[in-house]
Amino acid sequence: MKKTIISLLCLFVLVRGYTAYDIHQDKQRILRFVEMVEEVRQTQGGKLPTNETLYNSEIYKQKFPELVHTESCPCYQRVADDEYVVWVSATSVGESFTYNSKTKKFD
Repeated sequence: MKKTIISLLCLFVLVRGYTAYDIHQDKQRILRFVEMVEEVRQTQGGKLPTNETLYNSEIYKQKFPELVHTESCPCYQRVADDEYVVWVSATSVGESFTYNSKTKKFD
């Protein structure tokens, strides 16, 4: 009985550790994507790219070749002339992380 409890506790700690690692990785991927969006923005005279312009840009294809021709995230959506959001579904915890360019924070 004691070994079973210890084994279950160890398994729980491992799963929680992987989940925390996944969350960190997802946020890092979003921040890399945000840097790329800002790079594309600079090439457009400071204007935010449309979804089509962003996903067809050479910068996107170079920085995220693994995402070209897929529907994988991080995903980008321009919500106003001066604001956008980037998100990724965090399947390991059943939620998503969203970065807002106006607040520069994760929601």
